[in-house]
Amino acid sequence: MTTNKKPNLAAVETSTPEVIKAVDVNQIECADVFGDLSQFRDTAAEAVEAVKRTLNRVPLMKAQGGGQKAGSFVRVHPTFELTGVGLVRDPREGGESHLVMKAMVKPLAKWLEAIDLHVAITREGFGQGHWPVHLWPVPATACDKTGKPNPHFQTHRLIVQHAKMYWLRMINGGRQYEEELPEKPEKLPTIDWAQMPWTFADILAKAFPPSTHVIANDQHPLAAYLFGRE
Repeated sequence: MTTNKKPNLAAVETSTPEVIKAVDVNQIECADVFGDLSQFRDTAAEAVEAVKRTLNRVPLMKAQGGGQKAGSFVRVHPTFELTGVGLVRDPREGGESHLVMKAMVKPLAKWLEAIDLHVAITREGFGQGHWPVHLWPVPATACDKTGKPNPHFQTHRLIVQHAKMYWLRMINGGRQYEEELPEKPEKLPTIDWAQMPWTFADILAKAFPPSTHVIANDQHPLAAYLFGRE
């Protein structure tokens, strides 16, 4: 799976707003919704009971076209992750994703995307004492909506686990994702995750402000729009 540098391969840009949800944790909305992560963790599987097809694909990781610059080298936090969560994308202009609480997973099942959320940082800016924090969405399972193993999902999930151990860049190798390693890994910074100044709940609260981007009940504006009440 590990490859040498392949400049002609389409690379996955991991720092644009379309790719990973960037987090500015210097300004965080105060709320208790992220105090109990069991309201989100492993809830998306319930959507399978409500619809006949499973929505596993999450089109947040975009492969770049030939000639465009490669994505950033990335590291993933070893424990800051939220698995099996449901996201619903606003179909209107902007397409922002909203985190779904357990009570709304089944009602929103046909719009729901099942993913794992991982906290990641990119190399850019880290050396200057800044923590360039992102949330990296990954398919919640290795199978497509038919239940068949999907090579892109399988390798995506595996590469994220590798990024917990060393710097890498994820690239689109055609049939599957591949990882590209730095030519001189000793030149990249060593990470002491204990020095990160924010909690996982802080990061989630900034990425998904509870008052606007967490769907807790059917009165949420996006739920009302999807149900045809607005």
